[in-house]
Parts: sequence; structure tokens; C-alpha cells
Amino acid sequence: MTRTLAVLLLVAATILAFAPIVHTRFVDYDDDIYVSANAHIQQPIHASSLRWALTSFYASNWHPVTWLSHMIDWAAYGRKPLGHHLTSLLVHLASVLVLFFALERMTGAPGRSAFAAALFAVHPLHVESVVWLAERKDVLCALFWFLSIAAYARWLETPRLSLRVAVALFATLALMSKPMAVTLPLTLLLLDFWPLGRRRPRAARAAVLEKAPLFVISAAAAWLTVMAQHAGQSISTIAACPLGQRFGNAVVAYITYLVKTAWPVQLAAFYPHPGGTLPAWKIIGAAGVLVLFSVVAVRLRRARPYLLFSWLWYLVTLVPVIGLLQVGEQGMADRYTYIPLVGIFVALSWGAGDVVLSLAARGDRRGRTRIALAAAIGVVLILIGVTRFQVRFWKDGETLFTRALAVTERNDVAHAHLGMLRGRQGRLEEADAHFREALRIRPSSALAHLDLGTNLIRQEKTDEALVEFRVALRLDPGFTAARIGLGTVLSNSGRLDEAVSQFSEALRADPANAEAHDRAATALAQLGRKDEAYAHFAEAIRIDPLRADTQCNWGTALATQSRYREAAAHFAEAIRLSPTLARAHFSLAAASFFLEDYEGAWREARLSRTHGFEPPPGFLSMLSAKMPEPR
Repeated sequence: MTRTLAVLLLVAATILAFAPIVHTRFVDYDDDIYVSANAHIQQPIHASSLRWALTSFYASNWHPVTWLSHMIDWAAYGRKPLGHHLTSLLVHLASVLVLFFALERMTGAPGRSAFAAALFAVHPLHVESVVWLAERKDVLCALFWFLSIAAYARWLETPRLSLRVAVALFATLALMSKPMAVTLPLTLLLLDFWPLGRRRPRAARAAVLEKAPLFVISAAAAWLTVMAQHAGQSISTIAACPLGQRFGNAVVAYITYLVKTAWPVQLAAFYPHPGGTLPAWKIIGAAGVLVLFSVVAVRLRRARPYLLFSWLWYLVTLVPVIGLLQVGEQGMADRYTYIPLVGIFVALSWGAGDVVLSLAARGDRRGRTRIALAAAIGVVLILIGVTRFQVRFWKDGETLFTRALAVTERNDVAHAHLGMLRGRQGRLEEADAHFREALRIRPSSALAHLDLGTNLIRQEKTDEALVEFRVALRLDPGFTAARIGLGTVLSNSGRLDEAVSQFSEALRADPANAEAHDRAATALAQLGRKDEAYAHFAEAIRIDPLRADTQCNWGTALATQSRYREAAAHFAEAIRLSPTLARAHFSLAAASFFLEDYEGAWREARLSRTHGFEPPPGFLSMLSAKMPEPR
């Protein structure tokens, strides 16, 4: 197979597999946090936004390259999801081609390299990484990872300083896209074993030493990641998820991923963690299979060195996400296989190639080779069909989690997300049913109690909401969101002193929580403690300069003291940050009325109506009286 033909086929296969992406929207599953409701990436790109990308632990992660890519997309496409999805697809396609070129250069086997790259391009397990915008970090990380490998292979051929710098640069960019790349230096050592063949003792020692800077960079990225996860309270404690459960789930997950690679059906956006429900026979059986595969790979290391390389690649690159350091509630995730399956694809491709050569040696070489080529094309076409089928489930959040409920059991997270969707749609009773089902599955979920409490507030069931927030805090005393929720209910009920106490407690646990400062300031302003209120408003803005709600709340507090000009400035800033914030438009209309800017008041009142807020008839009547013929 010529290189040009291989490239054309890889491009065509990738585009064909992911073509349904054109119908995919932003999904209500972290796409809001990363893109559609993230005011930080929606700002014009300038020094302060770049500083935020480089220093922020937002969303419990440190990945500045990922944030920068979303900023660029937002500047180019805004709220049109197609452009964002096409960027992810193009980055994935670039990774496919770089992987092909790197394998072909290192092995001199274009056919096998093309088949391995094709499996990477179109496998259904990779849908989550390519189609989910919140996983842009996956495709970016893979691209820079493969570029680092390609630069490394070139450096070994031509040891120039510029190429060595390129290896380190691409490795750093991979880590700045997703910290899963901490194992990248180890994968370079595996490449030294095969296919680069640096197996002599002296060469092996040199191979380890030359990668010392990469290990240092990986260690720094790992430290930053742990800091970010701790800041976001995303790492499960040993009490919440004991080590025995983690090891058991990890062993079973290694084998489950292989099963799903061979039979990619019943894929879901979220797989619940089994906790302590895994039977002993399943853990022991999975451990036995892992040991068996490892023994076979070691025994065949001379005759089939690619098997040991492939198996170790798979095992090593999965370590950061296999659940030994439990982050989140999932037991496993399709996205975690994006880079690890490269090893399995290499084993399949080179193993199939060896089988073809063995059969060809027995006669009719051309005929058997054609049969093998047809079989490879058939496999790729089948995977394309399954991938297209899977992409359609990512159309929107409702489709995604309805599918998750259909193919998994006891999925409290899927119920919780469907509950949130129903709540936003105003279908509050259906939302209530989903949240209660989530709690039936996992009664100890503080988050589910928080979600149910929030939904009960929408139904004006204040007393029941208070109970849910208090239960959430009993289950997790450090759950800041639940404490803020409790304080908000108390504030809305007029129990302002109690509310301030709850907000103060939340701030003791998390002093950098902008929402807690905002809510505390609002309650303090209602109590007449204006100096304290303004200090909290200012701190909330300092922590998060893009909080439009805080600007609006600060303006409201000033307006109650008839400081309309200052209030109007805050309302205008809220509108600049969030042009569709209806209450900010109406508040600015009211402030403009008192400042006798009747034209401005009329304009803002109309805008508030455009964005879903109906101004009180009395206000419009007063405004009409001042402007008999409003424009």
C-alpha cells in the first residue's frame, strides 16, 4: 500500500465514521462547564484570559492548552456547536495521520501501520473522546503525544538538539492538554524496546537517562493535577471508596475494556462504579486473564516483540485513569481507552500481518494477501457502521442519558442528569421522580439530595428542600454547594441571620468560593450591613471577574439605597458579561427610569422581554407616561 493511498483511505474512513457529528449539539453533561456556559472561554482572547487558562484549576483540572482551544473555537464559532465539533474531528484526524506516519517510519511496514491507524480512527470506543466537547482534552493530548513520538523517532535517526527540544515541547503540550500524558516517557521507553530495538544494556541505560527531563515534567504536571482535583473536591477519600474496591474494579475494568474493544456494544456515557458489589470470582478471573496475557507476552518477547510492547502500552497508559486514584463516580469510561488502545491495535495489526505472511508462505501468496486485505477493509467498515450508530446517541443530553439507562443497571448519575434536564424544561414532577430514583439506588449520594432539594425549591416546597440540604450536609459536612443551597433557602425564607451563618461556614471551608461570597453579600445587604455586603461583592468579583449574577446582585443592593448611577454601572457590566441575562436588562431599565433616561429604560425593558422576562405592567405604564410616544 502506498503512503498516499493509505492517507486518503484513513481520511475517508474517519470522516465517514463521524459524519453524523453534524447533528450533534452541546450536551447537558459538562459541555456547559467547558464551553456553552463558561464565561471564561467566551471572553475575547487577551492577556487576562490567557492568564486564567494558565493558572486556573477550573472544573478540577489544569489544562491550559485545552482552554485555549475552546477560546479560539468560541471566537470563531460562538454558540454554533457544529464548528466546535468539526475542530475536535479535525484534531482526531490529525492524530490518526501522525500515528500512521510515526508507526510507518519506525517499522517500515506501511500496510500494518495503516490498519492500526484505521482501527484507532474509527473504533466506537473513541466516539466519546471525539464527539464530547468536554473531552477535547483527549484528542489534543493524543495529537501532541503522537507528535512527541514522531519527533523522538526522528531524533534517534538524526540526533539534533532541535528535535530533542521538539520531543520535550510536544510532551509538555500533551500534559497541558490532559494530565493522562504523565506516562508518555514510559511509552518512549517501550518504543526503545520495539520497534526501535535499543535493547543492549548500555543503550537501555542511555535510553532511561535521556528521558529524565520528561519524567521531571510529568511529575510537575501530576502534582498540579492532584492540586486541581483536591481544589475541586473531586478525589474520593479512602473511606468513600476503599482500596480493596478500587483494586477490584481496576482489575475487572482492564478486561472489560478489552471485551468492549472486541464487541463494542451497549456503550454508555457513564458506567456506575460497582463499589463493593463485584463478586470475588469476577475479580479473580480478571486477574487470572491479566496474568495469562502478561506471561504469553513475555514468553514471546523475542519471536513477537510487538506483543510485549503492545500489552505494556495498554497496561501502563491506563494506570492514571484505571481508578486507583478515584476521581469522580464512574467505574470506567470509554474515553479512558483513547490512547491505551493504540497498543491493542498495534498487536492486532502486526499479529494479523504475521498470520498473513505465514499463510502466504504456504502458496498462492497474492490470493491470500487479497483475502487478508478484504478482511481488513471489512473490519474497518463494520466499525464505521457501529461508530456512526454510537455518534447519534450524543445528539443531546436527553438522548445520551436515556441510552445510558437502557444499557446499564442502577445508574443513579443518568437519573440525576435526566432529572436536571426535566427541571430545566419545567417538568418538575418528572424531575422529582428521577432524583428520587437516583437516591433509591444510592441513598448516600449527597449530590442527589442537593439536586432533589434544588428541584423542591422550584416547586416552592421550602420545608422539604431544607430537609434535603441538611441530609446532604450530614452525609458530606464539607459539601459547600449543599451549604450554599441551605443558606439560599433560609435567605429566601427571610431567615437572614441563619443564612449568613451558613454562607460564612461555606466560606470557612472554601474561602475562594465566589458564589458563597455573592450569596453572603446579598443577605448582608438585606440586613442593612452594607459595608460587609460590599466587601463580599468585591471579593466575589475578584475571585471570578466574569460573574454576571454578582454584578447584578451588587447593583440591586445599591439600588435599594437609591444609588442608581452606581447600580446602573453594575447592571451594564452584568449585561456585558452575559448579554442574555434578562433580569440585568430589566434592572438597568429600572435604574435608568430613576435617572430619567427614559429612552434607555424603554430599550432595556424591551430587551428584558426579548430574553424571557416580562416587565411588570405598572412599570411599563409609568414609563409610557414619561414617554407618550416611545421609540
